[in-house]
Amino acid sequence: MSAGARYAFAALLILLETAVFLALGRLLDVDRAPFLLFTPSVLLAAMLGGRNAGLFATLLGVIAADDQ
Repeated sequence: MSAGARYAFAALLILLETAVFLALGRLLDVDRAPFLLFTPSVLLAAMLGGRNAGLFATLLGVIAADDQ
């Protein structure tokens, strides 16, 4: 997998997780732990894309959770 594909995959995972976060945020009461839903996406991005893709997914997750 090329470097661009790794970062695109990480961004896609976080985008999908943000959609889930917005859809289920009220049902799951994620105000106490807003980063909890992003953990599987970051883990998957790091496992498949490597350390840098995992760090990129972490950064995007922090930005997405901070805006909520």
